[in-house]
Amino acid sequence: MAFTVFFDACTIYGITLSDFLLRLADEGAFRPLWSEGVLEEVRRNAVAAGISPTGIDRRLDVMRTYFPDALVTGHDDLVDALTCDPKDRHVLAAASARRLMHS
Repeated sequence: MAFTVFFDACTIYGITLSDFLLRLADEGAFRPLWSEGVLEEVRRNAVAAGISPTGIDRRLDVMRTYFPDALVTGHDDLVDALTCDPKDRHVLAAASARRLMHS
């Protein structure tokens, strides 16, 4: 089984990098992971940058459909205990929860 990679919003925001990384994942180079918080951040930033809500929703829905096991859940209770930048806590919590589940 391929190793896992947890994506932050900055990694999957840009279409070129996102497409490249997801093609690598599709080829089995690694297993992508993300949380709904990360996908919401991508959507929020894309819409703020002028990308149509319909377009970004379609892109994120395709990602969810094509990689159904990429979604990390069950980490919300960790967020408040973290001391990193408040904007990054949801990312660290999801990545940590995933690590704790498989260690």
